[in-house]
This record gives sequence, structure tokens and C-alpha cells, in this order.
Amino acid sequence: MFASKNGTPTNPDWYYNVVANPEVEVEVGTARLRIVVRVADNGARGPIWARQKQEVPQFAAHEAGTERTIPVIALEPR
Repeated sequence: MFASKNGTPTNPDWYYNVVANPEVEVEVGTARLRIVVRVADNGARGPIWARQKQEVPQFAAHEAGTERTIPVIALEPR
């Protein structure tokens, strides 16, 4: 997941919620999955973020519109 908030100066509220409570449940179709949320460190973030900007160019615009580093969130099964 990407906490871009369309390039605004602050992270989205949900970002702070999942950082504070990283064990969450998500729905994918009809399945409910228990996952752990982890903010990708700089080493892991770089290639993921580069690929996202390439596949969805709006994310490059989001990055250009803010001074903050847009967090990349990894979802890992519990």
C-alpha cells in the first residue's frame, strides 16, 4: 500500500492507525485475511516505489507535490 494522500503535506490518517496497530484484518473478495503491516525501510521502499510510479504515473505526480517521503506499506500474512 502507498500512503500518498495525493501528495498532500501529511500522511493519511489510516497510516498512523496501522502503524499504531499493525495486526489487522483485510477483506479480499469474500476472504478475510489476517495480516501484519510493516512500513518498508529505505532499502526495500526504493524499488517498490519506483515500480509503482512506473506502473501508475499519478504516483510520480503525488511525489512531486510534497516534500515528505511517501510511505510504502508491506502487508505480511500472520
